[in-house]
Amino acid sequence: MTSKNSRIGFLIVLVGCLSFSIQGCGVYSFTGAAVDSRLQTFSVTQFQNQASLVVPTLAQSFSERLRDKMLQQTSLKSVQRDGDAQFSGAITQYSIAPQAVSAGSQTALNRLTLTVVIQYSNKADPTKNYEQTFSQFEDFSGNLAQVEAELIRNISDRIVDLVFNRTFSDW
Repeated sequence: MTSKNSRIGFLIVLVGCLSFSIQGCGVYSFTGAAVDSRLQTFSVTQFQNQASLVVPTLAQSFSERLRDKMLQQTSLKSVQRDGDAQFSGAITQYSIAPQAVSAGSQTALNRLTLTVVIQYSNKADPTKNYEQTFSQFEDFSGNLAQVEAELIRNISDRIVDLVFNRTFSDW
């Protein structure tokens, strides 16, 4: 019985020490993000849509998805502009290309590709600044109009995850 109690006591002390050491570093979060404690705010400038095919709401929805990710996964506060962490950029490609043809020369499978150029500026540590192109795609069959909103949402979410990881997880 005392052996069991000593193990429980040891585990409690171990968990306590780990939680204090995690809090002490000031940059750890349980999402895997390492947000510099000197950063208090972030801003996302409305993205520009420079793709040859333009979906009217894409730039705004992408900007909002990126802003929402930062709000949900960090303790940073959103500001209109000049945040300690600043995101801006442009959608440079929105394209649909056939991937497979069925009998009768009909397209059986298409690919929607979305490419975004991100500029990130970190006021606390300018060595973390970057400009990078992120691109993702999703294959689909059938009528684009029926699946376009879902495809855009899925692809945008994957790009936002990549941007988040590049920015705060040093990927």
